[in-house]
Amino acid sequence: MTLPNKITVFRFFLSPVLFILIMSATGTTVKFVAFSVFLLAALTDLYDGYLARKYGAVTEVGKVIDPLADKFLLVSAFLAFYLLRDIHQAFGDIRLWVIIVIFGREVAIMAFRYIAVGHGNYLAASGLAKLKTLTQNIFIGSVLLRFAHSSMAEEYPGYFLQGFDAFHSYFNLCTLWLVIVLTTLSGVLYIVKYRHLIT
Repeated sequence: MTLPNKITVFRFFLSPVLFILIMSATGTTVKFVAFSVFLLAALTDLYDGYLARKYGAVTEVGKVIDPLADKFLLVSAFLAFYLLRDIHQAFGDIRLWVIIVIFGREVAIMAFRYIAVGHGNYLAASGLAKLKTLTQNIFIGSVLLRFAHSSMAEEYPGYFLQGFDAFHSYFNLCTLWLVIVLTTLSGVLYIVKYRHLIT
């Protein structure tokens, strides 16, 4: 197994760790650990792709497991957010319809891509899809940072910044809407562009 693929597999293992940390986080430290784990996972996504391209280590296995690892991380984070939406204000914007849009798009595109592979066509992610993934990662990381920062109001009130929290809330809402728009648009355009390859 190549080094980029090993890094991708490592990202698979980080996803359930992230889910467990978010769901069980009861203090500031654990919440910052959850943020750090996500940041590490997001950076491995960039690093394995960089290594694969730099050293010509792009493999058929990597083409399959890399997007799967991305989706697994996405599901782990958003599912935890949804389950805790009524418990913590940082997750309050994650409603069922948001989950349906985001997860529905990913399932549809993955199915579309695997059908294309069955027809002998490998479809790389579009530039818009990569921007969508980047925006999703920014949103998840930002929500986790607010999740951790909010705990400081109780444990370390001297370090809690009310203005930062208010701005953070607004930033997360705007970023979420950008995620929804890019998720929908990239999915529709991707299918329209490549629909002839699965017929």
